[in-house]
Amino acid sequence: MANCFNVFDVWGPEQVPQGDKPFELVRFTKQEVAAMLFTSTTVFAKLHYNDGPEARGYVHCNGEDCVLCRLGWTVEERALLPVYLPITGTIGIIPISPSSRPGALRPQLLPLLRSGKSLVVFISKPDPMNFTVGSSAVDPADFGCDRLIEDFQHKLEAGEIDLTSVYPRLSNEALARVPGINAMLRLKGVAVGAGNPR
Repeated sequence: MANCFNVFDVWGPEQVPQGDKPFELVRFTKQEVAAMLFTSTTVFAKLHYNDGPEARGYVHCNGEDCVLCRLGWTVEERALLPVYLPITGTIGIIPISPSSRPGALRPQLLPLLRSGKSLVVFISKPDPMNFTVGSSAVDPADFGCDRLIEDFQHKLEAGEIDLTSVYPRLSNEALARVPGINAMLRLKGVAVGAGNPR
């Protein structure tokens, strides 16, 4: 039972997933994802990736005195771009790394965003390092999404939507309760407690 933990101890009441969230994180695989571009407005998030079996995925960096930074974990930056997902009829958030290397997502998406055209992009990730991006002209009116997109943009501009909430925010104390992270903290002698900021 060494790797077992109570989900409420790690996530806390504020981290319970919300079923009414107005957007979802877009994950890429070998299968194409269709996404309609409607804005170039993004926000940036500084993240750490946890590869442990108990809680795999990205979490927000806690900034100054972040326990994951103190463990030497790499901070990764992502631009979070809202798109419309016509297959599910929802808003999705595409995380884009700052990389400009061949096969990266950023250099393939930027020219399409700059075009100003109404486009649907088809994005897949055939291997862990590369994306493929295709595009086609589209009329958003054909999908009846104008009202949804307009409402989303209004709320985003009014500060009512936090795109960064697509990734969990865990305090240092909550991170320290994840068994794999806790073991590394103890092995490296990194203290977490009332004397250390969250």
